[in-house]
Amino acid sequence: MLLTKEKINQKKGIKAEQTDLVETISKVDKTSKNRRFVIIALLVTIGLSAIFAIYDLVKKTTQNGKYTDFLSKISLSKPQTDIPTKDISTPNIDISSLIEEKIINHQGVWSFYIKYYSFASPQPSASAGSDSEKIIYTRNESVFFSKNNPSEILKSLKDPDDKQAKIFTKNLPDGLEIYEKNQSTENSIESHLLIILPNNKQIFILIKTTEVKDNSQLPSLISQLVSDIYWSLLQSD
Repeated sequence: MLLTKEKINQKKGIKAEQTDLVETISKVDKTSKNRRFVIIALLVTIGLSAIFAIYDLVKKTTQNGKYTDFLSKISLSKPQTDIPTKDISTPNIDISSLIEEKIINHQGVWSFYIKYYSFASPQPSASAGSDSEKIIYTRNESVFFSKNNPSEILKSLKDPDDKQAKIFTKNLPDGLEIYEKNQSTENSIESHLLIILPNNKQIFILIKTTEVKDNSQLPSLISQLVSDIYWSLLQSD
């Protein structure tokens, strides 16, 4: 069937409109791609500029010896709180003050020697400054060592043939290995104690009081002193 002139012109018009539409869409797509490329290029440029600026700043602060200050300014640190700390190698209670407060109202001349060992078998040396042993408190300690040195006293304490009843350590917890020797007269009391903790650390205590007119209350006082010393050292461990 032959097309009339009018129909031929109509088809040509449709094709022309379709071509214009395709060209318009193509132009819009190209414009969008160009805009996206420009944005990406700007972001990359800004990022590189920031990196070089930071590098230059770090380099300058490092050369000026202020690297640490710089890091402290840019780092995000947690809020600081004032948390008290303690040295676990020393008692958290002042044993000196503890003892003085206990005996201040009791007549007599007091002597003390308290030593702490962090190993299983105490072997006292002439110098007590090592990490494994520490003299905690002394007062008139020479009275204990006029005839025997610390190692001899310890050896005597652990003599299985010379065990004595526990008097001044009866307030301590059950399960501790305790060696105790006491001697008393009408006007004096002397006690030698070795307390072995479950972790094998040991407390060596020598206590003596002389020139006592009435020693009826001394056993309870010394028992309380020994208990306070034990718990103070245990809490500091």
